[in-house]
Amino acid sequence: MPPEVQALIDSLTSGFTGIMGWVPPIIGALFVLMIIYGGLVYLQGNAENGKKIILAAIIGAAIVMLATIIISLLLGGSGLLLH
Repeated sequence: MPPEVQALIDSLTSGFTGIMGWVPPIIGALFVLMIIYGGLVYLQGNAENGKKIILAAIIGAAIVMLATIIISLLLGGSGLLLH
């Protein structure tokens, strides 16, 4: 592999690794806030909207978890793709 390409891959890897350090905790905090908000909406008598908010928060958290796993695998967690 040419040195320029390897340097680009190393740069992207370090950038994504840095991002992956702070994005999941922020998403986790938003997940908790959305569950609380959905519960409050549910308790105020708007059960259908409350359920939709809670379901959307769960689906969003699942997507973020899967994306985190995929990115960590691609960035060398198992030496799969970029290393």
